[in-house]
Amino acid sequence: MGQYDNQYTIKEILDSIAKKYRFTNQMNKETVLASWHEIAGPMVAKYTKKIDIVDGRLILEISDPSVKNELQYLRENLIDAVNKYMGKVVIEEVVIK
Repeated sequence: MGQYDNQYTIKEILDSIAKKYRFTNQMNKETVLASWHEIAGPMVAKYTKKIDIVDGRLILEISDPSVKNELQYLRENLIDAVNKYMGKVVIEEVVIK
């Protein structure tokens, strides 16, 4: 047995704590909120008034009707973009208001 057999990365420790205290969903939500400009792009981010994640649903409030209409067709792309950015399945559905 080596000297460092019980070593963990900071990410592993934080993931373990988040799972134990059930912070995972909130951490996922905060990560998506903080990274929305990068995930969705500057145009979509510009017209996004509100973002929420509830039970695997990404809920977006969009201020511009034409962007809102366009996003209706791009729901699957948004799901893929968020999940790819997060490296795991966080979003299963998109609701656009």
